[in-house]
This record gives sequence, structure tokens and C-alpha cells, in this order.
Amino acid sequence: MTIPKAVREKVGLRIGDIVEVTADDAGRITARKLERGTGAPLDFGEEFARKHGITAANILKLSRSTRREVFREEYE
Repeated sequence: MTIPKAVREKVGLRIGDIVEVTADDAGRITARKLERGTGAPLDFGEEFARKHGITAANILKLSRSTRREVFREEYE
């Protein structure tokens, strides 16, 4: 997702920040910057995965397909 520079500067977004994106029934999209907690860096990701039924197998499959796309010449 690309967020316009003026918006990033206005809300203080930097590379690596976590943004939560939601949509309502009317099709409005809302994005908000999440503050990082004091827990382990992966705590947020693990919680998100549990909430949305994402498994380690899903992540591995996506990672492999992305690697193949990015490094296509090396796989051929």
C-alpha cells in the first residue's frame, strides 16, 4: 500500500511502522498507525495471524511464491 508523502509526514509514519487498515460496510477505508507495544517484536504478528486464521503454512507458501517471482531467473 502506498501512502502519500503529505499524509505520512502529517501522521509521522516511518518505514517499519505498523498500520491497521479497516473497512466498513459502506466501503470506507480507515488506516491508523499502531504504537508498538513493549512485548516481543513478533507479538503483534502472532496475534494478527491467530485473529485471521493465518497459519505458518500460509506464510511459507506466500514467501516461496514471492521469492520465485522476485528471483525468477534463479529458479529457471
